[in-house]
Amino acid sequence: MRRAEVGPCGNICGGCPDFRVLKKGDDAFRRQVAANLTQEVGRPVSPEEVGCEGCWGGIHNALAASLECRIRQCADGKGFATCAECGDFP
Repeated sequence: MRRAEVGPCGNICGGCPDFRVLKKGDDAFRRQVAANLTQEVGRPVSPEEVGCEGCWGGIHNALAASLECRIRQCADGKGFATCAECGDFP
């Protein structure tokens, strides 16, 4: 599995519709993901806002918390792909 497909916390990006929308390239799926996110976040989400390449990818949308994520920042600062590589991890 490539680094971009696993978050530093261990989440598998392939299970996330926001990640899969970029892989599929399907406009109907993108609209459906936007509709689902609208329900989840309680505000309108446009199809243009949908799409994420994962914590280590280059595309991050406004809904993806990856750039602000303290777990990602910690792992990146220590040079690790995941927390499991760190001696401080329980």
